[in-house]
Amino acid sequence: MNTTVYENGEVPAGQYGELRTFGTVSIADDVSFESLSVQGVATAHNVRGGVLVVDGTLIVSGSLRVHTLGGNGELRVAGSVRTGRMQFTGLMQTERELRVIDSLDVSGILRNGKRVDANTVDVDGFMDVTLLHAVHTVRIEPLDTMMLSWECFRQYDHASTAGSITCMDLEARDLSCAKLKARTVTLRGNSYVQDVNCAKTLKMDRSSVALQVSGGCERITLNE
Repeated sequence: MNTTVYENGEVPAGQYGELRTFGTVSIADDVSFESLSVQGVATAHNVRGGVLVVDGTLIVSGSLRVHTLGGNGELRVAGSVRTGRMQFTGLMQTERELRVIDSLDVSGILRNGKRVDANTVDVDGFMDVTLLHAVHTVRIEPLDTMMLSWECFRQYDHASTAGSITCMDLEARDLSCAKLKARTVTLRGNSYVQDVNCAKTLKMDRSSVALQVSGGCERITLNE
C-alpha cells in the first residue's frame, strides 16, 4: 500500500510500501514501511521500516529501527537507533545507543548521550558524544572556514568532544577527548587528548596535545 499524508494529517497503524508525508504530520505506533519520505515536520513514538529519508524534521520519542537512513534537516530520537547505513546532513541527535552496521556519515552535528557503534565514522562538522566505537576508521573534520563565516552555519562552529573513542585508525581536527585507543592516530587543529593508547603511529601538528601516551607507538610531528 502506497500512501501520502499531508498537512495536519496522521499516518494510521498499518503496513505500507511507499509512505510520504508533507507538512506537519504525526505517525501512529505499529506503522511499518518499505520506504518513508518525510518532508516537513513529523513526530512518532517508534519508527520501524526499510528506507527512511528525512528532508525536514523527524522527532521520535521512542526508538528507531530502519535499514538505511538518509536526508537532511533534523533528526531527534529519545530512544535508541539501529540502522544498516546512515548518511545525513544537519543535526543528528540521539539520547541512547546509536548503532550503524556499516558507515555512519554526518555533515553537520552528531550528538549522542550514550554510545555510538559503527563500522566507520565520518563527521564533517562536529560531534558531541560520550562513547564512540568504530571497527575501522574515524574521521572528524570541521566545516570549511569560509562556510562558518555565513550566519546560517554559525551553529556548526564548535570543537568536537568525546569521553572515549576506540577504533583502528583515527584522523581528527579540533577534537577534545578524554580517552583514545587506536592503532594509528593523527591529530590536527588544536586537538587535545588526555590519554592516548596507540599501537603504531601518533602524528600531531604543533597545535595539538596528547597528555599521556602509551602503547609503544612512533611519535611524529607534522609540519603543517
